[in-house]
Amino acid sequence: MMIKNFILLFLVLSLKASAYSFLYGDQKDINLDNTMLERYIKPQLKAMVSEYYQTLATLHPLNPQLIKLKELAQKASIEWKNWNKHCNTWNESCVQDLKKIKKIQRDLEVQTTSLQKQIFDRSFFLNQFFTDSLFLLSSDLDELSILNYKTIDAMDMISILAIDSKLPLQSKTDLIEDNINMMQLLSEKILTELLPKTLKRQYFELWFFFVKDLERYLTSNNSDTFFLNRLEYFNQNWNSFHMLLSKHIVQAPQSTLNTLSIMHNRWNSVLKIILKNSSKTTN
Repeated sequence: MMIKNFILLFLVLSLKASAYSFLYGDQKDINLDNTMLERYIKPQLKAMVSEYYQTLATLHPLNPQLIKLKELAQKASIEWKNWNKHCNTWNESCVQDLKKIKKIQRDLEVQTTSLQKQIFDRSFFLNQFFTDSLFLLSSDLDELSILNYKTIDAMDMISILAIDSKLPLQSKTDLIEDNINMMQLLSEKILTELLPKTLKRQYFELWFFFVKDLERYLTSNNSDTFFLNRLEYFNQNWNSFHMLLSKHIVQAPQSTLNTLSIMHNRWNSVLKIILKNSSKTTN
């Protein structure tokens, strides 16, 4: 067993160190116009992100709701950072925007409560999918719910106190910032919490080192340099994940492997476009 684990570790580390090293280069060597990025590359990347969540959703009955929970926490974080940046003084627009954020927080609470009920529903409790991971998930959901309650309460206090001061109370905005950041981290942690042990690490690492940054690139108005300068990093992480599953080193359902094959073809098509438009390709 020890020898088998050592061989597996060697294979993974070797692949991470050497996979597609010919991609190494400078973004300035890539001659891609914006049209090509918008029309060909970004749609493929968006499809890969979507397909990652599609495969994740099939691996446990509660995963679709965990994905929804993560989306709500991420949306709340984005909206709050935008609000905090522009609402240094109190005005009607800030009032309305804060109400929208509180609506997201309440939606998140509904989702959290629904998940908690399902975890301890008798029919689900006796289901084959029930594992110790569900207890851990329940604990994390409790923590998330408490943070969410404190966040909504602080937002209500901001609205009340700003009537007189015309300024959001700094101590409350700092508390909300910390809580929302922690809630987002928790929602990311539980995203893969219910996966089988054989898949949990691989799916979390792919999300953390590949999907998360692709989402940032595609949704947060990051420059194309953000993606192109990380190309080899993305490539190594994707190929490590794909190799482990496609070669059955890590076991996964055939339906998952079929989708991963589609994702791999998408990634290769992205690389072909980029390399075709690179003035410097080394072998």
